[in-house]
Parts: sequence; structure tokens; C-alpha cells
Amino acid sequence: LWSDSSETGIRCDTPSRCGTQGTYYAIGDSYEGPYTIPEDNLLIGSGDLSSCQSYVGRITSFNGEQLLYHHQGFPKPSLGFPKRLVQEPDGLLKAGYWDDVEKLHGRTVDADLGKFQETCDTQIGQWSATGQNGLAGISDYGTSLIQLSKELPADIHLRCKVTADSASRWGITVRDRDRRLEEITGAAVVGDLKHGRWIFGRPVHNWTSFVRPIEHIYQAPRKNQCYRVDLLVRDIYIEVYIDGLWRFTRVIADFRREGKLGFMVDTGRVKFESIQIWELEPFEHPFKGAPE
Repeated sequence: LWSDSSETGIRCDTPSRCGTQGTYYAIGDSYEGPYTIPEDNLLIGSGDLSSCQSYVGRITSFNGEQLLYHHQGFPKPSLGFPKRLVQEPDGLLKAGYWDDVEKLHGRTVDADLGKFQETCDTQIGQWSATGQNGLAGISDYGTSLIQLSKELPADIHLRCKVTADSASRWGITVRDRDRRLEEITGAAVVGDLKHGRWIFGRPVHNWTSFVRPIEHIYQAPRKNQCYRVDLLVRDIYIEVYIDGLWRFTRVIADFRREGKLGFMVDTGRVKFESIQIWELEPFEHPFKGAPE
């Protein structure tokens, strides 16, 4: 493994991210080499010229497992959740969800999925609670984003299954408000089927709602495929996993520290099912100075 991050240094593109920095890896048949560098060899990090997100990673053994330790460096330092090191059949490595992070689970949160409100003045979508712990959204045109009426704890682990059978985009927002054109916003993850990418960004509300991208992953989510989403937000730190594999890790010190949970559909139909929410234990020494 080696790590690289520099405001003035060279950034490299991978097949899935542009302008990357972070921790990379090479593979070989022995410790002495020779080594080859896989085409998509970013193990943990970020793209789109982001500054020092997940830029130092190391492998450690714990209870017989190989785990990836890493930390963040900007805009404030923060320790990352350990990741399970996943080796695929072709020898390539991925950072994966580690079940032991669930030891941070506190109480299960009842989000009351039947009570929600669309964030824009004009109703664009049609939403309904479905089955047990599910929501379905339809929009004939444009983006429809709803927020649950109940404000959630600041530190949560959200898990759900998402299937888009016709939508061009779907998304989940956390720590969000429906105030118009706020500079301090919540955070969002989007599956963009139309353009073939995963997106981390900021939700923005005006006469309609949308997500302003911050980072892209150029791997296409697919229609009619069910994805398991794990989203963890704790103090100034957020992580997103799709089907047990790491996608985003960000320091969100300049984002909102509290707010509501939201769900988004753009031009089509999406189902969010098996929605589970746990409150997470807070940092023992929390960061202070939430943005205003």
C-alpha cells in the first residue's frame, strides 16, 4: 500500500474516479515482488480533486480478520471506521463493510415512515408507505424529494434496500432541512442511472429540490436491481456502502449537524424497502463548533 495526497502534487484518474487521492495498492505473488498495479487500484480515498479524504490507510489483523484502518485529514481530522479487506477471485482488493461497527448501535429509531412532506411548494411526486418499513415514490417529471416529519438523532446508521425500475435518479439525504438556498446543508447520496454514476453531494431546495454533486463514482447503478445501502453518519463523519462495499467516506464538518431524513426520486419510480435506523453511540470527545 502507499498513500498520496497533495494540493499541488499529481492526481491520477482511475476507471471509476477522476482526480483521485488516497491509499492505493499493488499486487504480487510474493512479498519481494515483482508487483503489478491494477487499473482501478484506489483502495480508500476520494476523487474530483477532493482534499485529504481518507488519504492514509494501513492493513491490520484483528481477531483473524484483515482490516483496513484509515483516517481523514480535511477540513478536520477524523478517524474512519475500520473496513473489511475483501479479495475478489481475480486477486483485486476492495474495502468492505465490517459488521463489528454495529457494536456502536444504540436504540432502534422509529422514523414513522407514514408522515412525510415534499420539500418544494408544488407537489411533483406521489409517495406512499408500503409494506413493512418501506416507501415508494413516483415522479412523472423532475425531482421529488420528501423529508420525514420526525427529526432523527444526529448520529445514525441507516440501512435499506433500493430498487429503481424506471427512475433516472434516486437519492437519500440526511441532516437535511427544507429551507431554501441554505449555504449550510445536509448530505446526500444519489444513484444516477441516467448518467451512470454514484454521487455524493449537498441537497438544495428552491422551487424544486436537487442534489449538487461534490464527488462522482463512474460505475453505473442499474434499473431493476436491488441495492443494499448502508449509510452511517457520526459527528463530522459520513460513510456510504453499496451491497457491502465501500463507496464514499467524507468529513462533513461544514455541513449541518442535525436535521431530517429524506428520500428522492427523479422521473420514474423507486422503492425504498426494509428501512432500518439505529442511533449510534456519539464520539467520546465530539467535535465542537457546528457551522451556522
